[in-house]
Amino acid sequence: MAEPSDSGVARSRSVVQVNRLNAGEPQYCGNFFLVTFAPEQNRRIARNYFAGETMSDHGVSPMSPVVVTVDGPAAAGKTTTCLALADIFQMEYLESGRSYRILALEVLQRGIATDDHPAIVALCDDLIEESRTSGLLTAGRYTSQDLRSSAVNVAVSAVSGIAELRRRVTELVRIWAGGHTRCVVEGRDIGTVVFPSAPVKFYLTAAPEVRADRRVAQEGASSYEEVLEDVIRRDRADMSRAASPLVPADDAVTIDTTELSLAQVVEHMASVCRSRGVAIP
Repeated sequence: MAEPSDSGVARSRSVVQVNRLNAGEPQYCGNFFLVTFAPEQNRRIARNYFAGETMSDHGVSPMSPVVVTVDGPAAAGKTTTCLALADIFQMEYLESGRSYRILALEVLQRGIATDDHPAIVALCDDLIEESRTSGLLTAGRYTSQDLRSSAVNVAVSAVSGIAELRRRVTELVRIWAGGHTRCVVEGRDIGTVVFPSAPVKFYLTAAPEVRADRRVAQEGASSYEEVLEDVIRRDRADMSRAASPLVPADDAVTIDTTELSLAQVVEHMASVCRSRGVAIP
């Protein structure tokens, strides 16, 4: 069950200049969505929410969206099934992991050491601020080939393990979801950290050998042995990191996709969604 390449968001949108933002409307800023308010309030939130503030700190009551979370290791089938669920239930879709790959690529291109956490966090802040006006994080700037290169595959493990960085991406994903009433979000800590109260949670997994086969079929750039080694290395890094380790949420439905077809997995996930009250509009 191969995972198709995608831009990280199921439906495309245009980057909007800051002076044209409409108060209260969700706006797409490259890989991220921001909920905007009155101009002065918007600037103040953009400056301060990474210091620990949230929308509620500004007297704004965030929406209570229906969020379906899909977590799991690399090549377990998350993207494929998320896109299918988004289509079946007419939901918005977001791949949170793309954010970390973009940051890892930028770290490598700028020659920043992957253990220089303050510099990487500062870079994250700069990229997010720049994306509000110049579209620095738009899909066209980063190709799937660049984001899934061997160098990025290694660097992303170090970058995604930085607690301050994860907090920033977590807040951005929550703000994005606050602008949508129905969404499906994939990642590695979506059901455990980002949306711990989500009504529907899935954890997809599969044998490392099968996941390596899928990744080779999907990308075709490296040998099976190299990909298998990288899959095992990434699993170890994701599951052992101190900040938001990869583990199934206690209330997640775990699905081993090793011997299942895409249709079987999607059918099972759709059935669970319907049983939890997610209806087709």
